[in-house]
Amino acid sequence: MIDQQVFLEEIGILMDWFNRDFEEATLKRLHQRLSQHLTTAEFLQAAITVFDSCRFFPTVSEFVSAVKGDPETQALHDWELCIKAAARNDLEMIAHLSAQGQSALHLAGGLYQLGMATEDELKWVKKEFVTAWKSWLTVVNPVLPSASAIPALPQGVSGEMSESVRSLSQKMSFNGRSKA
Repeated sequence: MIDQQVFLEEIGILMDWFNRDFEEATLKRLHQRLSQHLTTAEFLQAAITVFDSCRFFPTVSEFVSAVKGDPETQALHDWELCIKAAARNDLEMIAHLSAQGQSALHLAGGLYQLGMATEDELKWVKKEFVTAWKSWLTVVNPVLPSASAIPALPQGVSGEMSESVRSLSQKMSFNGRSKA
């Protein structure tokens, strides 16, 4: 959670720099969304980076990318951690996995499925893992599935997105191949 005082100071500087004025509700939402992804120290670093590099007021993803890198790199980092954990059959290694990584691993079938996959199958699973990892960034409040539950989508998610997640889940369970 980002410290409220630090947030207000830095956002005030950025609002002045980018000649923007936000309502109280917008600032509250921005604080809430940034706090889901960044600590106070990371936010300070991101504020300095976007001050130096952005031409327009940054989005939440631009703040996060300023500190943690792009989503593709983060997803690949989580993938490597999952592969190492599957090879060693070590559940404790995935404790350091991001929330998105845990969800993507669940959709991929878990460590056992990764450990049993052939090299060719892993190529498909990796692609779907990265896609699933990045898709969780667009969901407002992702709900992490329990080990025995099917992933639940937050309330308010459109039917179209729900269908795409269901489709992706089916593809991953068959490594991108049809059931037939």
